[in-house]
Amino acid sequence: MTNLAIEERLASSRDKREPDFTKISQQYKGFEVEKIIDTQKNLFITKRKSKENKINILNKRIARLRDEIEGISSQKNAIGKKLKVLYKQKAMSVKLVESNNSPRNKLLEIEKKIASSEGKQGELKANIAKATQSIAETELEIENIKNEKLDELLLELQEVEVKISDLTEQLISTNDILKRTTIKSPTSGVVTDLQYHTIGAVISPASEIMYVVPKDDRLIIEARVNPSDIDNVEAGLIAKVQLTAFKAKKASKLNGQVLSVSADSLFDEITGEQYFLARIKIDEEEIKKLKSNIKLYPGMPAQTFIIIGSRSLFSYLFSPITDAGYKAFREE
Repeated sequence: MTNLAIEERLASSRDKREPDFTKISQQYKGFEVEKIIDTQKNLFITKRKSKENKINILNKRIARLRDEIEGISSQKNAIGKKLKVLYKQKAMSVKLVESNNSPRNKLLEIEKKIASSEGKQGELKANIAKATQSIAETELEIENIKNEKLDELLLELQEVEVKISDLTEQLISTNDILKRTTIKSPTSGVVTDLQYHTIGAVISPASEIMYVVPKDDRLIIEARVNPSDIDNVEAGLIAKVQLTAFKAKKASKLNGQVLSVSADSLFDEITGEQYFLARIKIDEEEIKKLKSNIKLYPGMPAQTFIIIGSRSLFSYLFSPITDAGYKAFREE
């Protein structure tokens, strides 16, 4: 998260804009986050003020040089006017000397003044050129400051982006590992037959961890029906279910209905028994008839009578999770 804040500061410096830490503050909450953001804001402001101060000093130098140029230009213009007068005086003096109406030393004096003024004028022109060059150099220096250490900034930004990329990959990997340390049941319910009791225990692949009795789920009984009786069993038949784990006085027979019958026979490799599987639904209203202290769990055996006209089919049943074999009988 610190690297994200640094990245935003560097990117804003590169793009010459104000840093925007909104996304970071929204994604990450807490005092430490605000502290990190404030640090980067202050660093950005400090660097910007330092740059602005340098530029202000250089702008003042440019203003001073321009004032100097203006002053020198005024002096140069004054000398230019003076030279015009001297040039006229020289022309008149030359005529007078040629006509022997004026001494030559007076002409020499005028020429001396002209030479001095022209020298001064050349010096002022050189000063103007020098000041102009200084202005150009100072303006270039300002541009350099504006782009000060841009290469270093881009390199630092690149390094931070690489760090963020690496940390993002590590975070994804860590989250994936963390997710795999949490096993979630596909449904809420009551945990039974918990196989692991030690925190941090290693669970082998495909091993049973626990059974979960679904909460508020309908009760389904699976019955093994003898193949000789299968022609009498079909979906929709009424069934009477006795929970043999409890005494008859505590748990009366429950009314149920055959939901389905397997299309093919099944084979129990342990007992060698061949059977058809009938699934019987127990209505919620029937479950409510049971006493409050009776709890139903997967694996409880049940004795079931499937009503066939005036007669019934008798079988032992298990709930869906168990595979233990029970026989089904037909009353003669």
